Amino acid sequence: MISTAIHERRIAFAGWLLLATVTLTTAAAFADETYPAHPVRIIVPSAAGGGTDITARLIAQELSKSTVSLSLSRTGPARGR
Repeated sequence: MISTAIHERRIAFAGWLLLATVTLTTAAAFADETYPAHPVRIIVPSAAGGGTDITARLIAQELSKSTVSLSLSRTGPARGR
């Protein structure tokens, strides 16, 4: 026979699981389908042609395959301050 404490824990766990499921499905239902509403800006804090710049360009290229519009900015030494 299951002790009362274990039974109460199982009921509490089932309640939390149900609450989490309802919360996540409700949040998904109200999610904005047009997100993001404005262009996404990727800021690269290094010079053009470096490893960071190349990585940012690759990421931007993959993201642009979706409906996201992108803007790539540099704030490194090549741009000046």
